[in-house]
Amino acid sequence: MMIKLVSLLALVAVSLAAVGASAQAGWADTPQTTQVWALVNKNQLASLMLMAKQNAQLLHLRSADGRGSLFWAFEYQQPKIAAFLLEQKVDADATDKDGKTPADMFPGSDGQLRKFMAEVEALRAEVAKEFELVNVEEEEEDEEDEEEEEEEEFDDDEDEDEDEDEEEDDEDDGHEEL
Repeated sequence: MMIKLVSLLALVAVSLAAVGASAQAGWADTPQTTQVWALVNKNQLASLMLMAKQNAQLLHLRSADGRGSLFWAFEYQQPKIAAFLLEQKVDADATDKDGKTPADMFPGSDGQLRKFMAEVEALRAEVAKEFELVNVEEEEEDEEDEEEEEEEEFDDDEDEDEDEDEEEDDEDDGHEEL
């Protein structure tokens, strides 16, 4: 009986180690994780939204210690950013290399954490709307850029037509002199 229990515990330990190793395989300190950390640390929600617009996967990156954007939002007590990250499906139950979750990173008391979580939940709809506006603004800017490019192409075509007209005038002038 004791041998079976020891064998079972060893099997569980090996399985847990394998799961931990596979989870850690994608964890790394990179320029992208540093950029995400800086935006969260400085409470730069608008910039974080623009980043997510370009590549939402950046919000899910984890640094070498297993922490990522939501961990930092809790650590630096950034409720709007935490709400945005939760709206973007960043995993609130993820654990770092020490087995801590984002909520474990909150520096305050349990009561303060509950208040923070209530604020985060209350902000989720607001930040979702803000992100929709970022998407709309980006699309409008893209449309404006396309219109400007079309106008520039039209202006270039007009310039070419004028150049051709001038060349024809020059040719006509040359024939008149003969």
